[in-house]
Amino acid sequence: MKRSLRLATVVAMAAGAILGGSPDIYGASAVSSLASGSWWQVQPDGGQVPPPPSVPPKGMWVDSSPNDEAVSAIRFRLMDAAAPVMHLRVHQSQNPSSVAVVVCATASSWQPATAGAWSARPKPDCQAGQAVGQVNGSQMTVDLSGFTPGSDGMYSVVLEPASQPVAASPVPAPAPAPAPPAQPFDITFEQPAPTDISATASSPAAMPAPLTNPVDGSAAPSAVDTSTPSAPAQAPLAAPEPSAAELQPPLPAAVSTPTTAAPAPARVPVARPRLAAVKAPKGMSRRVRYLLAVILIDLALWTYFRSPLGTSGTRPRLTLYDLPDGAAAAVPVRAGRAPSLR
Repeated sequence: MKRSLRLATVVAMAAGAILGGSPDIYGASAVSSLASGSWWQVQPDGGQVPPPPSVPPKGMWVDSSPNDEAVSAIRFRLMDAAAPVMHLRVHQSQNPSSVAVVVCATASSWQPATAGAWSARPKPDCQAGQAVGQVNGSQMTVDLSGFTPGSDGMYSVVLEPASQPVAASPVPAPAPAPAPPAQPFDITFEQPAPTDISATASSPAAMPAPLTNPVDGSAAPSAVDTSTPSAPAQAPLAAPEPSAAELQPPLPAAVSTPTTAAPAPARVPVARPRLAAVKAPKGMSRRVRYLLAVILIDLALWTYFRSPLGTSGTRPRLTLYDLPDGAAAAVPVRAGRAPSLR
């Protein structure tokens, strides 16, 4: 049962990759090692101050209130994908028109927490990567395509209010940081899931270089001309004028041109007509066939014996002077002497 379920899952994923036609690989299949946390300025080291009720369990929280600031962080690893984009789901927001969140790469390690100690928060490194969160209704989108993952392929970023001083980011230049908010804001997000992160499939492997010596032995054309450029050719010198002897046409010489035998015409096979075999009707039984054979043999024997070839003995041929037996008996015989010939 488990093997059938795994096989069905693999087939479904392959069919989605072939028929989907979309370059995005969603987090359920490309994101792994997802973790998040939030840290609160009011939380002391080892303290147990409960977070505000607006913060969901294992959710994220950004607050710009003075002496009550909160930041969050998220990290994940991509498999065979790049240019991630986060779509964080907003849980609750105060003063949404003033929300201005800047996202920077982390410069220190951190452990997941909910309203953790302020001293354990991750340090930002905006020179390694910087982006701005775009809030649109119940979702905040953060484009991390300009960030470079770590050596282990891990993306780790920290979300903090834009009112903090942010160092200029290197090339490629990210979107400009929003202006400091006019009034404090407080925004919380649901616990991020792999499906909240989309990414673009990695580029396909480069095509192999063409063969230098093909199988048929012919020289393959080179894609890049690596030959050194030759020196410019000098202008040819003027040729001397020909003499009178050189102007005379040469005597024709007998040149034997080898004749090439014309290739024999290719033999074109001629389709010979074939006589169709006479087949007996399928409904005729063996007994009926035997009966027909006997009838044909009887007709052949009857025809043979009725013909002159079938009579016994030979009949003598008659001449013009021979009369039938009946006619000879009817003619009277004259007695006397025959007249003399003169």
